[in-house]
Amino acid sequence: MADHRQGPVLVTGVQLWWYVVTLPMILGLMYISAAGVVSPWFVPLGLFALIFWLISLVFALVALIRQRRKKP
Repeated sequence: MADHRQGPVLVTGVQLWWYVVTLPMILGLMYISAAGVVSPWFVPLGLFALIFWLISLVFALVALIRQRRKKP
């Protein structure tokens, strides 16, 4: 049978402003790569970062919603 004890909390809060800061950098990397300023190999890297950013944002929002529901 699985043990469902919770371990230590590693992240105490969600800082959503980091998502606003990183999105222009990811999009900028993809733009300058598509424009030919840097190697076109950075487009797949930018797409990976964009997908990772989106998944991370969804998890952060879910964690924030769960955190607010637990508070009275």
